[in-house]
Amino acid sequence: MPQLREQFRGAFVGAAVGDALGFITEFMRSPDVLRDELGVEKLTRLIPWERRTRYEGKYLIKLPLSTGTYSDDTQLTLATARAIKSDGAFDIVSFSKIELPLWLHYQLGGGTGTLIASRELGKKGMAWHTNFYETQ
Repeated sequence: MPQLREQFRGAFVGAAVGDALGFITEFMRSPDVLRDELGVEKLTRLIPWERRTRYEGKYLIKLPLSTGTYSDDTQLTLATARAIKSDGAFDIVSFSKIELPLWLHYQLGGGTGTLIASRELGKKGMAWHTNFYETQ
């Protein structure tokens, strides 16, 4: 069991490092953008950087991020892991009523669908199995 635990830990860390590297360049479409934005020809290590995004579609926000900052991909992976019980069962209530609503307060780069679903799941009376699809 300790070996399996170390393998899981290695997978989590490897995914987070890959996410942190990919997050920096996620929407860069050419080497020219990398050079203009970060002043480097290629990204070979984690660096501090500035995420530029729009708020409500109009306000440009420049958010300084430290070396190794990872995105919603790793944040949601960790939230999922925290919702796994000691017996290995997935606690959907913990995930949908605690993890996802809290994630909205610290998320970095969450997609529209995930943001909407997380907001909806935070509402009183909303359950995981009724959040996404209408039943006929």
